[in-house]
Amino acid sequence: PKLAEWQQEMLKDLEQATDRLSTLTEDLLDVSRLQAGQLVLQHTSTNLVSLVQRLIERFQKTTARHQLAFHPEQPILEAMIDPQRMEQVLSNLLTNAIKYSPQGGSIVVTVRKDSANHAAEIRVQDDGIGIPLHQQVRIFGRFTRADNAQAAGISGTGLGLYLCRALIEQHTGRLWFESEEGKGTTFFLHLPLVAPDSAT
Repeated sequence: PKLAEWQQEMLKDLEQATDRLSTLTEDLLDVSRLQAGQLVLQHTSTNLVSLVQRLIERFQKTTARHQLAFHPEQPILEAMIDPQRMEQVLSNLLTNAIKYSPQGGSIVVTVRKDSANHAAEIRVQDDGIGIPLHQQVRIFGRFTRADNAQAAGISGTGLGLYLCRALIEQHTGRLWFESEEGKGTTFFLHLPLVAPDSAT
C-alpha cells in the first residue's frame, strides 16, 4: 500500500538521521587513524580535472536550488594523490557550499595551474552565510562550528574541515579560505602536480 504523507516524512527523517550518524562514525574513525598515525594514503597519478568534474556532476543531481558551475583552465592536471581521500575532501567542501547556502544560488568551482609553484589550485566558491570573522581562526579545529550556522539550525559534526585540512597536509598540499559573513566563502586547495619528467 502507498505510504501516507506523514509516513513518508518519517522515513525521510530516519534516513537523514542515519546518514548523519554514519558520517559522524566515519569522521571519528578517521580522526582516530590520523592521531594514531595509521591513516595510509594510496597515491596514484590522477587527473584532478576529471575527478572534480565527476563530483560536480554527481552533486548537481542532489540539489535543484543550487547551480554548480565548473571552470577548468585546461583539461588535464596530473597529481599524485589518493583519489578516494581527495574525493572525500572535495565532497566535504561541496557539501558545505550547498548546506551553508540555504537560500540556493550559484556554487563556482575553478581548477587552474599555479605555474610558479608547479601546483594545482582548486577553488570552491559559494554565496552563502559565510563565516564570522572572529571565528575564522578556529574553523579548522575539531568540533568547531560557526555560531551563525548553529543559529540557522544547519546540522554538522564540526569535524569535516579538520579532516579536510589534515588530509590535504598529508598530500603535502595547503587548504585555506576567504570568507565574509552574509556574503559567502571561497575555499582554496593547492596540490603539487606530477613532475614534468614523470608525467608520461
